[in-house]
Amino acid sequence: MKINLPFMSGEEARIDLIPLIDVIFCILTFFLLAATVLTRQQGINLNLPQSSSSASQTQRTLVVSLDASGNTFVDRDQVSQPQLVQRILDYLTLNPQGVVVLSADRSLSYQQVISALDTLRAVGGSRVALATNPPAGAQSGPQSGGGITDPLNPGAQPAPQPGFQPNLLEQNPGQFYTPAPAQP
Repeated sequence: MKINLPFMSGEEARIDLIPLIDVIFCILTFFLLAATVLTRQQGINLNLPQSSSSASQTQRTLVVSLDASGNTFVDRDQVSQPQLVQRILDYLTLNPQGVVVLSADRSLSYQQVISALDTLRAVGGSRVALATNPPAGAQSGPQSGGGITDPLNPGAQPAPQPGFQPNLLEQNPGQFYTPAPAQP
């Protein structure tokens, strides 16, 4: 039995589902895109530095030095290129977890330092580090390399870099920085 009221017309009321389906697809698309972005960030393999005492670092490091003239030294002994390769191989055989640290004079050209790093990485793989000293009077902030500054707002606090611990180099001057291996 159907009741006819005077304000109702002869058509039945309908709910239009097409706009509802459009909204649901937009929400579904948003969540799918958000999930893929979060998955990519978590899937990046980062080799983060760990803080440890300097005594344990010096026991596991082999220091290769380049002076201003381009002479190569291994633990303060001057060596030739073949001797350098042999000393590194011997060291890494005895210390499988050891790190080879390159300490280059500031006056050397960029090409000389990169050439030495290439030689060390060819022999030592990813267990090669570059020794640095922080500048005198270094303070934490955008100038000390503690983060990525915003070019639109240079006075803002810098964004942290992945794998960077600002207090590690400030507490231990003369320590070394190990870059993460390059991802192909």
